[in-house]
Amino acid sequence: MYQEFYANSHLLVLPVIALSLFVAAFIAILYWVFVHLRDSSVPDYMANLPLTDGPVVDDGSSEASRNE
Repeated sequence: MYQEFYANSHLLVLPVIALSLFVAAFIAILYWVFVHLRDSSVPDYMANLPLTDGPVVDDGSSEASRNE
């Protein structure tokens, strides 16, 4: 039923192109992460960045000295 409907449609190539671009970008990101960042100092730098721009919150280690 749908075979005749889709037989003359030239727009069916667009989803294939979009899927191909997505797969290419996904493979490029995987390559970047697993090959380029393997021996780089960037992951260590990114891991040490603060999560917020607000003031530094005390982790509670100095509370013991306040309670004494």
